[in-house]
Amino acid sequence: MATATEKESPKKPTAEDGAAPAAPQLNGLQKSAVLILSLKTELAAKVLRMLPRDMVEEVTREVASMDIVEPERINDAMHEFYTMAMARRYVEQGGVAYAYKLLQQTLTQDDATRIMRQIEHQVYQQPFSFLQKTDSENLLTFIQDEHPQTIALVLAHLSSTKGAEILKGLPAAKQIEVVARVANMEQTNPEVVKEVE
Repeated sequence: MATATEKESPKKPTAEDGAAPAAPQLNGLQKSAVLILSLKTELAAKVLRMLPRDMVEEVTREVASMDIVEPERINDAMHEFYTMAMARRYVEQGGVAYAYKLLQQTLTQDDATRIMRQIEHQVYQQPFSFLQKTDSENLLTFIQDEHPQTIALVLAHLSSTKGAEILKGLPAAKQIEVVARVANMEQTNPEVVKEVE
């Protein structure tokens, strides 16, 4: 006679038992595409309009290349999206520690930790991180006529390699001004950073 525990958690079939092997996990882009595919056209378009242009292209390319998606995959992607949205709400209402505590009570430890890592990455995203993907020449053209303090603020948030490339393209006098401002820069008000960004 089976115990109550055995009845509540039956053993999942494995490949050794003759069951089909588990499908590979979807990456973030694939999950986004699955989410878009599961929405009505008008709603999907509304979601895509809220994304940066390069992300719209990547997600749409993924949507176009997708074959039929198993209902299980759609459910998983929808569940993860919902959980992420709730976690963000928890962060806004009570901070990261509060959100993590709630997720731990709702999900498995592994899922709670994974989702909190993603949320923390979004919450504490490095200012000007979108410029890391920008070509240095284009970025130089865009900021070279800005005030040296503005240029210093931007360069302080870029990788040293990219910052050096930008600095090298500035006129010598402006290079000195920008370097001096970077060297003397103290912590900048996050609102100012956001405005410049």
